[in-house]
Amino acid sequence: MESIGTYKICTHCIYTENCCCSFNKINSPVLNEDEIQAIKNYINKNNFYEKKDTNLYNLITKNSKCIFYQNNKCTIYKKRPIDCRLFPLDIIRKDKKYYLIIYLLECIDETKIIEEIKDIDYLIAQVKPWIEIFTKDENYTKMKNLKYKIIKEIVLK
Repeated sequence: MESIGTYKICTHCIYTENCCCSFNKINSPVLNEDEIQAIKNYINKNNFYEKKDTNLYNLITKNSKCIFYQNNKCTIYKKRPIDCRLFPLDIIRKDKKYYLIIYLLECIDETKIIEEIKDIDYLIAQVKPWIEIFTKDENYTKMKNLKYKIIKEIVLK
């Protein structure tokens, strides 16, 4: 059976302020055009994103909450954006290099999360073609104050 949360350790969580379904302290997920089309095809709706910049979109939120998080689960789990799939991991640009990081949140046991991540290299590979857009500073206005730990450098070659 598919787990309700993004990771097994999140399946019993009910809405925290620092997670993939509530955007009080984190920015809403970024989306690319392929993800938008996949979600559109999955739910047959168009009004779930807003354009931020050229080829950069954000998930629309309602009262700082994810519009797809209902009845304690993600209603687009199978088609959720890469940004959601990664969380509480993320990719940042620092000193002209890219890094995979983990946010050090109160509710997260970083060793368990890292053990839980399956196909992380596959997700990173999916971000690489649009990594510059994915890591734009404006995507991290809230999250720039969160503590994090660098897991590894991402090499683009």
